[in-house]
Amino acid sequence: MDFRGLYWDSQTIPGPKMSFSTFGDGVSLPRLQGLPDVFDGLDSAMEDWRKVPEVYAALRSEYLTYIVLAMEDAGQVMNAIANGTDTDASLAKTLPLPAERRKATLRLLAAIGYLREADHRYSAGVPVLTERDKPTVDATLKLRREIMGEWLRRNYAPMKDELMELSPMRNGVPFSLAFSEVWHYEFGFATKSLAESGFYANPRAQGNRYEGYVPLVWASPLLKSPGS
Repeated sequence: MDFRGLYWDSQTIPGPKMSFSTFGDGVSLPRLQGLPDVFDGLDSAMEDWRKVPEVYAALRSEYLTYIVLAMEDAGQVMNAIANGTDTDASLAKTLPLPAERRKATLRLLAAIGYLREADHRYSAGVPVLTERDKPTVDATLKLRREIMGEWLRRNYAPMKDELMELSPMRNGVPFSLAFSEVWHYEFGFATKSLAESGFYANPRAQGNRYEGYVPLVWASPLLKSPGS
């Protein structure tokens, strides 16, 4: 089966202030122009050290520590720029980052398209949700709960009846557990149809930089929206 265009998979690294996610089809993994996947190449860089476990473990711990730090730096920069602090000079005054870390972060974010630069000013190149977007996020989550609640009331029982002869249920697995897997297919085909119909931007559209996925930067406190 071709899973291209079945948008059902998300990758997230949470941060204390800002989090980074990508959402797309499974074919797009690893999403090497997205955060956090852009750092995946470090695993192959450590491959030769697997033969020396104590060095490998220490090296991996060191890399992970600096990756987390780099993500936190990126979160601070994206949040500041989304809130209007859009020049390197203003970022230098606003953010408690050493100059070399700030500049390295700006270079990386610009290189992978998370930032755009024009006339020495930066702007977000991907969607960024800050804490001021909380009312919109809460309203969206409320609508999602209503729509999905109604869909489940209409479809869960008939779906269960139709699928009880599948091998998991025949072997005693409760349908409530198998439903997660079934739901991913329902969700994936729905998102594929909506994308191809133009309801929202299609990650597989020709010329899309992020082939098969959508990057997102969001304020971590938004996860605490009631009922989310």
